[in-house]
Amino acid sequence: MPLVTLEVADTVPVATRLAYADAINAGLVEGLGMDAEDRFQVIHPLPADHIIADPHYLGGDRRDVVYVRVLMVRMYDPATKAAMYEAVARRLEALGVRPDDVFIAVTENGLEDWYPGARGARPTDETE
Repeated sequence: MPLVTLEVADTVPVATRLAYADAINAGLVEGLGMDAEDRFQVIHPLPADHIIADPHYLGGDRRDVVYVRVLMVRMYDPATKAAMYEAVARRLEALGVRPDDVFIAVTENGLEDWYPGARGARPTDETE
């Protein structure tokens, strides 16, 4: 149950932000093999001058960075996460986001760190 935070400049139109969210979810489904319905996202449009990224760090050519933060359960190996990064970046690129402008950060924790709502399945020690 990843929780995705998408941060983009407030100059990005609402429809484009929503398309980005769809692309990110599709990339997670493809790369991580998760269910498409396992979708929890927050979009933060920010003033463009609040989005700071060194334009050439690590040899990049950054202009309009799209930050994607993924909070998820620790259960994926490095190769699976790499496949997710590639799938998300490719799907965003199809929408016009340059690969150098995609910045993805993953934070992982355990099943015991999630509460999916009163009706959601609550993990127990036996299911971890």
